[in-house]
Amino acid sequence: MANPEPSEVLFFGRVLNADGTLKPPAQGEGGRPRGSRLEGRVVGRWTVLRFVGRTEKHGLSLYLCRCACGTERVLTHPCLTPHCSRRGASRSCGCLKKELTRARMTVHGGTANGIRTPEYRAWRSMRHRCKNAVTYIRAGIRVCEAWERSFGQFLADVGPMPAAGMRLDRMDGRRGYEPGNVRWATLKENARNKACNHFLTFRGVTRCVTEWAEVLGCSRRSIRNRLKRGMTVDEALGLPFTYSGRPRPTGD
Repeated sequence: MANPEPSEVLFFGRVLNADGTLKPPAQGEGGRPRGSRLEGRVVGRWTVLRFVGRTEKHGLSLYLCRCACGTERVLTHPCLTPHCSRRGASRSCGCLKKELTRARMTVHGGTANGIRTPEYRAWRSMRHRCKNAVTYIRAGIRVCEAWERSFGQFLADVGPMPAAGMRLDRMDGRRGYEPGNVRWATLKENARNKACNHFLTFRGVTRCVTEWAEVLGCSRRSIRNRLKRGMTVDEALGLPFTYSGRPRPTGD
């Protein structure tokens, strides 16, 4: 390359005028700038935009390229041609390597932006309870083999959490965590379905005392007092309630 004039500066092998403009590159055959034969090509995730000059030391062609993620970078000719580089052509700005590493290191798929999802945390808590909680071990509550092995299978069977703050709930407390017996429940639904609650069956419907009190519009104490006085479940829940907890008189 010819030596530039004192008022000229080299920029990526191109001559930069004093006013900051680039002198046009040398013309090759057909009037095209030398080194422009890669313009418009797609190499990996790179799209070659234009030829911008040559390196000072070895005279390698320089190209402005845009990655699929939007990153723009100036690359040399060997980086865009596999046969000219020992390491082969560049495939991306680094985003491809990050994606491949993330896919290789992801085992369960229960993270989003590096944060564990609520479904994954619920799955881990479920397995931890069945292995470490004394009450679960004594009651023989276990996680089915498919869910124990795979978070993906658990998520496919139970589905995503409908709303934030919901809990895993076993519909039948005597059975373990298995397909058909687990649902997403609110905190109130989960609390009312615990085995420690007092359940009453009235007219074919089974609910805990708290839920019956809510349905009948009375207090839990009113229902318990009736049962303590020797009333049957049908009498305790079927007779009308007053504020004092005693049935209204039905005389003349």
